[in-house]
Amino acid sequence: MFASLHGYRIGWLPGDLIAGLMLAAIAIPGQLATARLAGMPPETGLYAFAAGSLAFAAFGKAVSEGIRDHLTDQQRARQRVIQFEAN
Repeated sequence: MFASLHGYRIGWLPGDLIAGLMLAAIAIPGQLATARLAGMPPETGLYAFAAGSLAFAAFGKAVSEGIRDHLTDQQRARQRVIQFEAN
């Protein structure tokens, strides 16, 4: 558990805090909108964001995993948009 903290240096903390705030500023509005589009209350998006973030912090192995997964999601979304526009 918390394997991603293995080898962590305290000097990285200020940059990581700034990165975390930037991620939250970008991701939270998207989570709120996604919940609304699904017909759920916006708070559901906040819960999903918090649960996913905590789960990744606890069980994720490396930062590159999250980046790689996010890029894969973007590629899939792009393919869906292209397919939708083609129809």
